Amino acid sequence: MRCWLGHCLFWTATTLSCGGEVFPNSAALFLEAPAEAFGEVQGIAPHWEAAGKGGAVATANPLATATAISILKQGGNAADALLAAAWVMAVAEPQSSGLGGGGFLVYYNAAQQKAYALDGREELPANADPGLFLAADKRPLSFTERIAGARAVGVPGSVALLAEVQRRFGSGRFSWRELLQPAILFARNGIRVSPRLALAILRNRERLLAQNGPNNPFLRAGEPYRAGEAFYQRELAGTLELLAEKGPAEFYTGSIARDILATLRNNAIYPSAMTAADLADYRVVERPVASARIAGVQFWTIGAPASGATVLTILRSLPKAKDSTALMLNVLKASKVPLAERERFLGDPDFALAKKPQHEETTQISIVDAAGNALSYTASIEASMGSALVVRGRGFLLNNQLSDFTAEPGTPNSPESGRRLRHALNPEAQIPGGKRPRSAMSPLVFRSNDGRVVALGSPGGSTIIGIVALTAARILNGASLMEAILAPRAVLLPDGSVLAEWPLRHDPQFLSQLARAGLPLNPRRVFSLGAVEAAECRENICRAACDLRREGLAQVVEPDF
Repeated sequence: MRCWLGHCLFWTATTLSCGGEVFPNSAALFLEAPAEAFGEVQGIAPHWEAAGKGGAVATANPLATATAISILKQGGNAADALLAAAWVMAVAEPQSSGLGGGGFLVYYNAAQQKAYALDGREELPANADPGLFLAADKRPLSFTERIAGARAVGVPGSVALLAEVQRRFGSGRFSWRELLQPAILFARNGIRVSPRLALAILRNRERLLAQNGPNNPFLRAGEPYRAGEAFYQRELAGTLELLAEKGPAEFYTGSIARDILATLRNNAIYPSAMTAADLADYRVVERPVASARIAGVQFWTIGAPASGATVLTILRSLPKAKDSTALMLNVLKASKVPLAERERFLGDPDFALAKKPQHEETTQISIVDAAGNALSYTASIEASMGSALVVRGRGFLLNNQLSDFTAEPGTPNSPESGRRLRHALNPEAQIPGGKRPRSAMSPLVFRSNDGRVVALGSPGGSTIIGIVALTAARILNGASLMEAILAPRAVLLPDGSVLAEWPLRHDPQFLSQLARAGLPLNPRRVFSLGAVEAAECRENICRAACDLRREGLAQVVEPDF
């Protein structure tokens, strides 16, 4: 019996050291953050880059990072560590990911020097109405109307994706059951509610009540949990135990599937058209890898229906910059045409209609192991707490990813009923499937000529593309992982305006340069954008960096204290 819980609690209760100085871990940082910061931290000196040997991990939650590090220490590879961490994220950060969502993965196999791109995006039920997001008078529904009831719930892909990752890339040292055990222990024995989770529950209290009534695991007698309180998820623990015992098929064809369908069909606000066949026929799609060689660095990511190819287009067109501000302005200007084309043409490539080829909650895991295998995994349930619809008796939230479709029928990213043949690289996925909505998720892995392998990605909805492109550009320009991540951010939105973090909105020089470039500042006030998690190794010298804008933790297997 492996001692998962003790190991994870040890790491989150101790302090980390970088450069000879000792700093409090991220759990302490976010518990001490002022309430108005919503658990996010910005402007802290760049001390959070862990360095050492044996592999590197950065995730959006300390428990998930510690679990992944434990797997690497026991001889597991990057894929093994991802599975253990992702299941823990389902327990510790349910507002952002979990069994009821989906995601995208880029995996680099060091021995083969080859990258793979897996699409675990949610699917539209085959019998869904193409006018799903239109009112009776044909007007597009508001976002609030879209996510009410079960209207926007897509067929979840996360469980299938993680099963495919283990089958294709796992080391074979750990069973499916073993990699679920840490999450089961945390769900059954309890975690402390983080400020971000507490805030998500508070903000979604009315939605949770409307969707589920007072008896749901995220409310206690109808009231939200507070930060720091013990949170026991016994229904979720039971679901994870069943999944560990019977395997991923139980989620798509067994009792879990039946409970998902019952929850969706019995919704009083808007019942779903999802059927048992929609769940049983779901397959992870291996997509062609989107790649580019830029300034001597080889990049790999995933294209449609994800947006990694848009990131590469931005990076390809960047001129040299004399300083950090100039670099950011170059990224903003270079984003204009690629983002406009994405809005017009990008959709599920298996449902392509165009002649031209191809409030968000998301999480990110980046891992590089000692052998140089690297992965970037971006997962989501879309809005904060997804649809706010909990599978009855199962303890997990369902996504609202179908709201990423555009409302008007007949466009590349609009809902279409029926199924189309999947043009997948993996034979088992070459069957008809439902349409998948466009996503801004852009997981990224790159390798330089000196053997340095870097994995990174970020949550952030429509801002993900700009965040990932800007962070990668900063690293290419010589910044360390931590410097690239912590510097203030500004991104171009699809409407052509620039959304900037608090420090930049109060920087006269930046605002002046923005005006001279003809880029309007978006009036929306944001404290921070995204939460990049990054990991790298070169000749077993590894580094990991987590974004202090949220609650993540970066760690290496053998820290250089």
